[in-house]
Amino acid sequence: MELAEMVVSSLVPVLPYLLSGGGQILGGALEKIGSDGWETAKAVWTKISSRSSARVEGVKMAAEDVVRDPSEEDAQKTLHFQVKKLLQEDQELALDIARLYGVKVERIVQTGGVLIKNSTFVNEGTFIGRDQINKK
Repeated sequence: MELAEMVVSSLVPVLPYLLSGGGQILGGALEKIGSDGWETAKAVWTKISSRSSARVEGVKMAAEDVVRDPSEEDAQKTLHFQVKKLLQEDQELALDIARLYGVKVERIVQTGGVLIKNSTFVNEGTFIGRDQINKK
């Protein structure tokens, strides 16, 4: 599963709560995603919404469209596209979000896409392409 897909699938069920200021999540939604899922979704949304760019505004507008009509597939596809483009443009954000999901970054391709493996993230340094940075 690609990172943008993980982000969208975890955000969609809780977007109404996140867009209303991250207030108390209701029981039904909490049961669906669990408390860990809620905490991860809040952290992801905070990281995304704290950035300042036209792409972030696109993500926010797409998120509002999903909240207005959650069953509309085109709205969810637009949100996915905007998140994907944001993560391609902001690789630091992509790495931060990948860590929140506990996944290991496999590589960052030249187009900026982040490919991940579903495994526990081990902080042995950050890999960009073939080079390791932040090596300890």
